[in-house]
Amino acid sequence: MEAKKRIVFDIECLVNYFCVVMVELEGDREHRFYIHKHRNDSSEIIEVCKRLTMIGYNNHGYDDILINYLMMNPDCTNMDLYNLSKSIIEKNKTDEQRRLVNKYKYLELFDSIDVMTMLASSALRVSLKHLQVVIKWRNVHEFEVDWDKPLKESRWEDCSDYCLNDVLSLKAVCETLGKDFELRDYVQRTTGIECRSKDPVKISEYAMCDAIARGKNIKTDKFIKQAIDKNVPTKEIVIKDLLNERIEFKTIEFQRAFEVYKNFILNPVAESKKPKKQKFQVPVILNGIKFNLGLGGCHHDIGKSITHKAKDGVKLLQSDVSSYYPSYRIKYLSHRFDPWFLAEYKQAYADKANAKKAGDKMLEGYAKLRLNSVFGLYNSLYSPLYQSDMAYGTTINCQLFLCMLIEALVIAKFDVVGANTDAVNVYVPDERWTEYLNICCSWENLTQMKLDHDEFAAIYEQSCNNYIAVTPEGYVKAKGTFVDEPSLLKGYSHPVTKKALIAYFTKGVPIEKYIKEHTDIYDFCMSTRMGTAKNGNKFEAYHNGIKLQRTNRYYASTGEGSAYMYKSSDTKNMQHVLKDSGVTVFNKFEKREMKDYKINYKFYEKICRDIINKIEPSQLNLF
Repeated sequence: MEAKKRIVFDIECLVNYFCVVMVELEGDREHRFYIHKHRNDSSEIIEVCKRLTMIGYNNHGYDDILINYLMMNPDCTNMDLYNLSKSIIEKNKTDEQRRLVNKYKYLELFDSIDVMTMLASSALRVSLKHLQVVIKWRNVHEFEVDWDKPLKESRWEDCSDYCLNDVLSLKAVCETLGKDFELRDYVQRTTGIECRSKDPVKISEYAMCDAIARGKNIKTDKFIKQAIDKNVPTKEIVIKDLLNERIEFKTIEFQRAFEVYKNFILNPVAESKKPKKQKFQVPVILNGIKFNLGLGGCHHDIGKSITHKAKDGVKLLQSDVSSYYPSYRIKYLSHRFDPWFLAEYKQAYADKANAKKAGDKMLEGYAKLRLNSVFGLYNSLYSPLYQSDMAYGTTINCQLFLCMLIEALVIAKFDVVGANTDAVNVYVPDERWTEYLNICCSWENLTQMKLDHDEFAAIYEQSCNNYIAVTPEGYVKAKGTFVDEPSLLKGYSHPVTKKALIAYFTKGVPIEKYIKEHTDIYDFCMSTRMGTAKNGNKFEAYHNGIKLQRTNRYYASTGEGSAYMYKSSDTKNMQHVLKDSGVTVFNKFEKREMKDYKINYKFYEKICRDIINKIEPSQLNLF
């Protein structure tokens, strides 16, 4: 069957005005439909939605419900649609409102894709305005209006323009997600699983459940419901019962840590509610480095920033375990829905290896998704794959296995300088290369895991999870705060500083030179969305005495027009949004020469310099 043309759309609904804007995903045509006292495009809206695939943002939770209602009630009025819209967004719904929404929410009268649910699970979802900032959209715009009052006719066109801006920005987001759309199309085409609006975890969950359900000869959705209904929170896990029999330590430091695990009884629910500092942790100091062990991965904690560099005749290696958690699960653990779950998991593991050899990116992507995304579900009471002991059995044993490798290397007098979940950082002299590989090989034979070895010229480390690593060939591996390409789902904060730091550490480019010669104004920007104060009131943003919209993009600046940005929940107690510099609000792009933006370069230079001084402290010249 030929795929339907895809249309990006959005709806605005007020008391006296209903607007639907549509734009081709692959094309330039756009159309605006209206329902108000002068015009009623109901039949046109219905015809388009029936014929094409509609792509929206949170449309499954809002826009689609309105379209379903319109299809079932083609003669409805603008006020009818407004009443439904009000019922959808009302947090404390009446029984009547709930019944009204539910009546139209789950109908499947037309084909649609929801980008919001496609991107992430509910806990990680972000607003479309946030995405506009991350993709460097030219106009981060919020339509300031009382949505419960009639809209003046003089502002009707402004409203549809605002809607068009949202649609065009969503189209741009979709274009950045091209491979994600391709992967979902591939999965649906090859497996029959409807996954176009599912996030990676949901796709993984459904794929695994589908395999189990087929093995049990029941329908997938029925299996999922039955499994979730039977889930009961795990109250107690005796860690000793989870420990792998192959784990053994020779040093007193790790032996003591191992004894702590043997005597620990875990209450997962109680542990999850503890403040971070009170959570289960076992510190071990070996080779002068503190390793923090816990219920997750092993991490080193040196308490300061540091630089590691390869030397003449000495390699700087990061040896990491290949597909650590999936490999461990296959070798050692059982799930309550084995053998069907294990069979599908093994199939995904084989698919990944075979697809990589064959260059089949789609199959490899689907295999990775099934292997990696499913892990977090073991600890989710709301997942049919819930099994807490499997989650902790993986993380605890994997970090103890890694500690065995660390211990073996330290005993052999290798200089281990770090570890992080599935990897060890170590200096290896050239003349001891074979000895190093033999130790690793012995560990592989014992644990049945496989190590990969990456060589680096240098690792510039702010902390265990925030570093820049450079290979001898100049390839850069950035982690944490040093990643210079912002994620769609994470905050946006002056990427220019990350780019400048990478250029400094990898090519020796002076910070001041890089920052002052950088020509992308968006990379100097930050964004803030106003939240809610402790008193329950919403924060409002102010700049130069002017109240701003809820989400704002801005950059540190000087000169005329620059001012501090504040937020307040009561118009009296003002709090700095950025205390170290005045800012220019940059919600709407304005093309200027870089010098005319009046950027406060010193603000960005100081951020970089502070990090550099921690990683490479300047040496005091006393004489």
